[in-house]
Amino acid sequence: MPHKTPPHRFVLHALLPLLILAPGLPPLAAGAPADATAMRIIVAGTVSQPTSQPAEDESAVRVIQALDRPVDLNVTDAPILEVLQSLAESADVLIEMETGTLDLLPYGSKTLMSATIEHRSLKESLTALLRPLGLVFEAETDRILIAPTQPLRRMARRATWEELAMLDKLYSTPWSSELFDSLQFQFQDARAGYADANPERLAEATRGVGAGQQAAEVLELACDKYGWAWAPSGDVITIMSKTRAIERQLNKRVTVQYVQISLEQALLDLTRRAGVSMEMEPGALASLPPHVFERFPLFMEAATIRQVLEWICGLTGLSFSIEPNGIRVSGNKVATTSNTPGDGGGGEAAIRALRANVIVGQINIANADGSTFSFFIREDDLPPEVNEMRKAKIRDAINQIRQTLGSEQPKD
Repeated sequence: MPHKTPPHRFVLHALLPLLILAPGLPPLAAGAPADATAMRIIVAGTVSQPTSQPAEDESAVRVIQALDRPVDLNVTDAPILEVLQSLAESADVLIEMETGTLDLLPYGSKTLMSATIEHRSLKESLTALLRPLGLVFEAETDRILIAPTQPLRRMARRATWEELAMLDKLYSTPWSSELFDSLQFQFQDARAGYADANPERLAEATRGVGAGQQAAEVLELACDKYGWAWAPSGDVITIMSKTRAIERQLNKRVTVQYVQISLEQALLDLTRRAGVSMEMEPGALASLPPHVFERFPLFMEAATIRQVLEWICGLTGLSFSIEPNGIRVSGNKVATTSNTPGDGGGGEAAIRALRANVIVGQINIANADGSTFSFFIREDDLPPEVNEMRKAKIRDAINQIRQTLGSEQPKD
């Protein structure tokens, strides 16, 4: 009788010579032999002699060798990080998880695993362990990095076990017309008049990719043809524009504490956490005074990545826009024109002027292609009468707070 796995864990059984996941799933293909011998390269009748390699290349080779190394594992209801640590020690390699990955799993760091692995390659073992969780791994120069699949990343929230099961199905099943007919699709932000045609266009695009390939890969290529992206949502697959997907990823909440890092490092950290690419216009950061660019202190708690980006832009005069391939950061035009040699610190004066002319609002404009632009409203942008109305509203709110706090004071 098939064993029903509790929703908080999954069971992986490994019996030589096949590695078998939960009942009913196909066996995984065998990896490279663990005892493969070193290969000599013969060119024009001569044997190439080993030459000294850069340390970086040697480190990368060690990681690849570790993936082919056989490992053993026997755990029951063990936290995911402990399981990965055991595998890392067994294969003698560093295994790390990309920042924010645990935030996408149903139980985060408390996600439990039960697995029995007997003398299987680390590559094979990681694939079997991570795929049911919507995770993948990549060999880097000095480590193995575990990260979310793109569809899981686009969810920008904790996935449910139902959604992870759908991802597992799509990443382990070949594409076919029968599979397409069994799936439910929901199309978001479709243009007027195209809502009924979207399923047909998607089906046509998948046929153009070809049957037999991994279902998730076929969906990715088919959606890319129309500038779409996909992610699981309950028991359906949500199809959205790429800009909508990026907006969702920027809505992920983070806590940042930047102390002695550059503005460039801060921007790269934010885009890494969101899982989006960043394109910076030439000279964008050069428009800022050195002390702003080289040291950028900032602390924000439980804010969306978009809010952090908007705050940075408000402080520096930079701007960003959301495009299908990521975000584009543009420079501070005021500082660019004034921060020139011999200007007597005009760039810094521009920054001081921006800070004195505080941001009091924001306008978001959606374009026809799905991209969005954010414009900040500074105090001087408002007519005097509107500014007075704004300040009156603030005074009313402060008085209300004062009255509320006063009524809560203990009386003698």
